[in-house]
Amino acid sequence: MRAGLLLAACVALAFGGAAAARPFSVDDLLNAEEFGQIWVSDDGDQLVVERLIGQAQAAPFDQDVYSDHRRSRLYGARLPNGQLSPLLPQERGGQTAGPVAPGRARMAVMRFSGAIWELGVLTFATGDVQWLGLTPELNGLGQTLVWVDDHTLLVATHGAGSAPLRLRTGGEMRRRQAELWAAAEAGAPALHVIGSGRFLSARPKAPLGALIEVDLAAQTQRRLAQGDIIDLALSPDGRRVAALALFAPLQAPAAQKLWVASPERRRNLLLIDRATAQVTLPCPTCQIDPNLLAWSSVGQHLLIHGRRGDPWTGPSSYFVVGPEGLSALETPGLRPVIERTSEGYAIPRAHWWRGRPVVLAQSMNGVRGWFAASAEEAKALTGDLTGVAAQLALGSDGALLAFAEGAIWRLSENAAPQAVGPAEAFLAPQGLGLSYRERINGFQAPWAEAQGADGSLNLRALDVSASLPLPTEGKILSRAVGGERVAVIRRRDDGVLLLEVQQGPRQWRTLAQLNAVFAEIDFAERRPVQAKGHQGEPVTHWLFLPPKTKGPLPLIVIPYPGAVYAEPPPPYGSGVGRFSANADLFAAAGFAALVPSLPRPPGAEPGEAMAEQIWAAVEAASHEAELDLARVALVGQSFGGYAALMAGTQSDRFAAIVASAAPSDLASMRGAVDPHYEVIPPDGLGLNANYGWSERGQGGLMASPWEDPDLYVRNSPVFFADQICAPVLLIHGDGDFVRLSQAQEMFSALYRLGKDAQLITVFGEGHVISSPGNRRVVTAATLDWLRAVLGAPLHPCR
Repeated sequence: MRAGLLLAACVALAFGGAAAARPFSVDDLLNAEEFGQIWVSDDGDQLVVERLIGQAQAAPFDQDVYSDHRRSRLYGARLPNGQLSPLLPQERGGQTAGPVAPGRARMAVMRFSGAIWELGVLTFATGDVQWLGLTPELNGLGQTLVWVDDHTLLVATHGAGSAPLRLRTGGEMRRRQAELWAAAEAGAPALHVIGSGRFLSARPKAPLGALIEVDLAAQTQRRLAQGDIIDLALSPDGRRVAALALFAPLQAPAAQKLWVASPERRRNLLLIDRATAQVTLPCPTCQIDPNLLAWSSVGQHLLIHGRRGDPWTGPSSYFVVGPEGLSALETPGLRPVIERTSEGYAIPRAHWWRGRPVVLAQSMNGVRGWFAASAEEAKALTGDLTGVAAQLALGSDGALLAFAEGAIWRLSENAAPQAVGPAEAFLAPQGLGLSYRERINGFQAPWAEAQGADGSLNLRALDVSASLPLPTEGKILSRAVGGERVAVIRRRDDGVLLLEVQQGPRQWRTLAQLNAVFAEIDFAERRPVQAKGHQGEPVTHWLFLPPKTKGPLPLIVIPYPGAVYAEPPPPYGSGVGRFSANADLFAAAGFAALVPSLPRPPGAEPGEAMAEQIWAAVEAASHEAELDLARVALVGQSFGGYAALMAGTQSDRFAAIVASAAPSDLASMRGAVDPHYEVIPPDGLGLNANYGWSERGQGGLMASPWEDPDLYVRNSPVFFADQICAPVLLIHGDGDFVRLSQAQEMFSALYRLGKDAQLITVFGEGHVISSPGNRRVVTAATLDWLRAVLGAPLHPCR
């Protein structure tokens, strides 16, 4: 009890500076800077960090939710005593760090030059950059830049030649659309054709990408293969490249329930001989999953996961590709654990260790753990340990290390796991330009964070006696280790960000400080609200209270179905709600704000008991502060906006509803084409993302509208617009992939019913209103609207 009260007291003080001078503002939000990737060289002598400038300075504002590449600038320092300085000229555009060469003398870098995403190589010693005129694919799922040696770089290039798809979303669509309109006005053809079934190939084709080998010493570029490659893995001997590439279009069977990430093109494996540029396709009928390209230590065998035959219903399996061809990996008595990302990408957990595949699996008696697989028998490496984590690490002596039961364990084929020591978790893999595959499915760094008996935090090497101290004040957001030196990015309790490097035992030097003005801001008090979830499980909601304001306070509730918050959301940083549903901005305007945890039980419909769950959180919060329950508003972004509308159809307790970028008709939403693909169909159709959202994704309806129309109707707020009592403010960007028609449908229904509603259509914006001018006006309009509506709340349904 005392510990819980102490935690609550500490949290309540966070972001609440004692010498406060003014409230948090939308300009503070737009000018807030952040740090991105951080790296310290193996010898501890070189540091590289990405500094993300404020959104207000990151023009042009044409990338929807993917603006970090525009915001990023590269900095470096020679350690231990050097100062942080720019690594590249601070030009308008954006700079991103890629992988560092094996000898640590060079680093791949990317920049925006106008609308062009270009690859270069930085030499640390001279600061010179050699720009290569290549457009690399983003290292999203897989690795698209791989160093062979200090002079040779493998690059998976994008066929369009300007920028990868995600970095073209928004601006390119609007430019192309204007060109099509101009062509039609001039009397020229302006149309696209797409197809389905036997006409599937009608869609225009985009230029193919390629695998390019860059020889920096000879200043040559050689094409090794052509294709749209999304992941690369170089064999340990450097002779062969495994490449995951996209092939012919796929159209899912009608009965197949999809994920957001369900593929629209076949994914398959290419093996490329670097010396001869010979390309082989080991399994022409395979559909290969992302997140696993694992070479054995001598480079003779490759471990992958996928399906052979039908890409949707064929049996999934691990496969080993070697000189003898492709064969299924036998795992007798085991059921491999295949995890999935929130979008539905498969994560097959497997590695090579001492010449054998090691897989995360569940035995027939229900034990989950790591097993050494073979055709004869599978050996349980983690024994009877419970709570075995999905990551492994390698010690300096090649020992296999696992995390379970609050400790690190040394694994063996011939003995029970041996405890190395207590720890919180492994340190994430260290490096720049790491893909998702390398970060979540590669061997973790051989360090673990542990708390000392005196309350100190330390990074402890897992197989040697080295221990590196960590700061204990504030919150460490990321850490990088090189040699016996550690650098951290830390957020102080007043919200100021620090980049610090260890100078000695418990001694830290600050290399950079961001958002120093935050020390002058009186942020909201954050109060944890302990409560029970919809199924009786313990949950924590977060109540934001305006400083020095007495109740009873009007309350803004910011729902997001399925979200569970162990910590309160910070006033800035990642997440689509930081602009449209920011609790600190509402508190600064004098409202109390509640961010409820809304766990969603498996099988629950998306709109099920939404008002009941939200109101339970409101009542729990009312015991922590003096709130005016007659003046409760719902403000949501995206799925949170859907929740606000849905709750408004189920209860008359809410006095106002603000829904930004919100679905209102789940049937029409799933059938809409993303504006980018509508205008630029060579990039794809993007339809599986909508189907996947409604079937296996956030919607979770597991049916199509023609299979269960009533299911879609009862979970679409537009069909219950007549039951909404509160005034409604709808906000939507004209280029949103959740089409503007979703807001227009809801507004039209409310208009026809004569209900109080406003629709703000924001031009030049996508899913998040992020252009500074639009963001300032929309925030001010939202706050003015809430003040007006909550100032004299009406409940016409009562």
